[in-house]
Order: sequence, then C-alpha cells, then structure tokens
Amino acid sequence: MLEVVGLSKCFKTKTVLSNVTFTIPTTGIHGLIGANGAGKTTTMKLLLGLLAPDEGTITFNGERVKPHQNAMTPSIGYLPDVPQFYGYLTAAEYLLLCGELAGQSPAERNQTTQTLLKKVGLEKQATQRIQGFSRGMKQRLGIAQALVTRPQLLICDEPTSALDPKGRHEVLALLTELKREMAIVLSTHLLQDAAAICDSVMMMHQGTIVYAGTLPDLYANYETEAVLLACHTDEAVATLRQSLATCAWAKNIKQVGTTLEVNVSAYDQVYPLLLQLLITVGLQPDISRVEPQLEQIYLEVIQ
Repeated sequence: MLEVVGLSKCFKTKTVLSNVTFTIPTTGIHGLIGANGAGKTTTMKLLLGLLAPDEGTITFNGERVKPHQNAMTPSIGYLPDVPQFYGYLTAAEYLLLCGELAGQSPAERNQTTQTLLKKVGLEKQATQRIQGFSRGMKQRLGIAQALVTRPQLLICDEPTSALDPKGRHEVLALLTELKREMAIVLSTHLLQDAAAICDSVMMMHQGTIVYAGTLPDLYANYETEAVLLACHTDEAVATLRQSLATCAWAKNIKQVGTTLEVNVSAYDQVYPLLLQLLITVGLQPDISRVEPQLEQIYLEVIQ
C-alpha cells in the first residue's frame, strides 16, 4: 500500500534523512523506532505531504504523494504527539466539527461521531468538555479525529510518550484493535511499546533505516540472550568470571554483587558448554536465562 524509496532530506547543511526506503502493507502495526533526533518526525511529515523530499519518492496505493497538494489526504489519518483541541467543546462537538471540515453531510457526521466515540471508549464522555479530559482521554479523542475520514493508513507520532501507565495501556489496546482494519505507522522511542504491539519495525539511526522487517525475523537475526549466574560467595564469582573470560562464547560479562550476566549468541548451543565449565571449576551457581529485549537489540543494530 505504501512504498517509500530513497527519501533524503536536508535542512540547510544538515542531512536529516538519507536514502530511506521501506514498504507498509495494508494492515498491521509497523513501528518507526529510534532515538530522539533519528529522523522519525521528518519522515512522517514527508509521508503526510507536509514537507517535500530532496530526493526519493512516496507512493500510496499506486499514486505519488505530492507535497501540499495531496488528493489522498482523506485516506491517511494523523495523530500528532500532543494533539490540540478546543477545550470549550465537548468530545461530540469536536468530532462533529472534524466531520464538517471533512465535507461530510450532517447525517454522516452524526453517525461517524457516535461510531468513533464508541470505538475509542469515550461514548460516556461525549457531552463532557475536552478541557476536563485526562491526557489518555485526549489521546483517544485524537485517534478518533484521525479516523473521521475512514483512512486506510493511520500515522501516530509518539502516541504514548506523555501518558501514565493506564493511559498507555488504553492507547496501545486501541491501536491493537484498529490494526485489523488499516495499516498503522507507530513512531516511538519507547521500545517496550513497539515490542508489545508491532508486527514489524523500521529502526532509524542518524537519518537512515538500519533495519526493516518483522519482529520474529529481527529476534532471529540478532539472537543475543543473556545468562545470569548467581554465585554464593565473592571467591566463587571471581573464579567463575576468570574462567568465563577464556571462553569465546561468553561475551560482555557484567558483575553485580555476586551475580554475573553473560551475553551469549545461541543459548541452546552454549548451555552444554556452560555446564561443562561449571563442572571443571567445581561451582554450582543458580542459572537463569534472560530473553533478548528489543532495546538491547536496537543498541546492537546501531553499533
């Protein structure tokens, strides 16, 4: 549905994006992840036609996205990181206004408003003024306005970064429900959110895409796990650390108190070697396996 090829963008002498290429299918949640300043917001502005690329093309449903004259705007919904509202309006009045601006008939925007308030869980707050809403409620209302035109693609810029745990959970659950109806591009630096709900990720670093693919493939390609070895004495942990330092499969050994954390590339293959080492040195630490985390993999990818 969405194809991005060779996007580059500079602001004066600073290169913000360089040869960015990726594709988005018709459904699912696709994370655009990276640190602040990686180029995520600029990429989204290009997708929305709010900026013109210096190089490259963006194609949506077979048509080129043209800056500032995008006829496909109704097919693309956008949720900014901090959506702004007229606080004196109620939730229903605000969505009715959005429907009017989108050119909907009175009957259509009434139906759209009722449907969307129910979808985002705000039907009981329909007549409440927005100025009294929590941040989580405002974010869900922001998603509702992005859906007024029934888009095929929803672009979300850091939708959970300013929310408390309850608000984050509500927004992530809503996006998970919506992914069956449309494609969602989720820009975030909160990698735990991406790991929780994304079907694929595009990792950005210094204006380039350093990885694009599904999460299962990512975990398979960068299968770095950790083993925790909890020793019982200072002498035991010193002996074990010295022995592990001679093993090629033991990487990035860290110590906290009498516990060692050791990175390994293939736990199932390393485990027999670890047991043999422990038998040789005569130690019996408590062993636990730590599954790879997306944040750890991201740091490995950008190195």
